[in-house]
Amino acid sequence: MEDTIVKPEELKGILDCDLLMIRTGFFKFRQSDIYRLNNPGISSLSAEWLRRKHPHIKAIGIDSISVSSFQHREEGRRTHQILLAEQGYPGCPMLLIEDMDLSFNNGKLLKVYVVPLMLEGVDSMPCSVIGEYE
Repeated sequence: MEDTIVKPEELKGILDCDLLMIRTGFFKFRQSDIYRLNNPGISSLSAEWLRRKHPHIKAIGIDSISVSSFQHREEGRRTHQILLAEQGYPGCPMLLIEDMDLSFNNGKLLKVYVVPLMLEGVDSMPCSVIGEYE
């Protein structure tokens, strides 16, 4: 999955959800340079498709350092702009939860709590993500 872009056709089977978690398997490279220099990302076409077809989604989580692939910076900027846009799309902007550990498979996820460390003057922040399972 190194240096790839998630395309709309790869998301076609998603279910109705509040939180879409994209498990690329890339988290296994977290302790190496490949994790930040060759990470997978989400295409701007996928971002457009998600905003238009799934406006009920409140957040997207990914097991990559960013929804923007380091190798495809302009595409990643456009993806961020689309997912975070407040106008021009149905629904609310989508919260981005990047750098998640999605290596688990513990059954049916019932609830997810995202607890950010609130810092003044920044547009991103570290957070703890806690899942409640059936």
